[in-house]
Amino acid sequence: MTIRPLAVPFFAIASTMVAACSSNGISCPLYVIAPPQLFAPAPASTGVAASIGIIIVGSPTDGTFSLQPAGGPTVPIGPPGPAPSPLPTGLPTSLPASSYHAIPVPLLSPATTYSLHYQAPTGPPPCGSHESSGVIGSFTTL
Repeated sequence: MTIRPLAVPFFAIASTMVAACSSNGISCPLYVIAPPQLFAPAPASTGVAASIGIIIVGSPTDGTFSLQPAGGPTVPIGPPGPAPSPLPTGLPTSLPASSYHAIPVPLLSPATTYSLHYQAPTGPPPCGSHESSGVIGSFTTL
């Protein structure tokens, strides 16, 4: 008897969520794209070489990445590609190597804090998707 009362409210909530995301009578699913994780350099690292060359991130990598120095113009980077083999030391070993991706980085300015930004892709028409973007980590060069 306790299962039946729980099923009705859940169905009502789920129906409302799908209806809230309808476009011209087409039901659109709600979904969230989890951002990738910065692995190397480790988030909040200091003393990172300006000649680092690559940044290592985890999946997903179907969006776009950029580096934003404190008080300066955006530094174009990427696109992501396969991580080097062997992987840099210090990465979590609980993930398969295919979960890591390398993003090429040009020579950076010394003594500068950089924030790594991720912009998720939009979903397909007619529903689209909510753009999710934000800082996924930062580091400071020597």
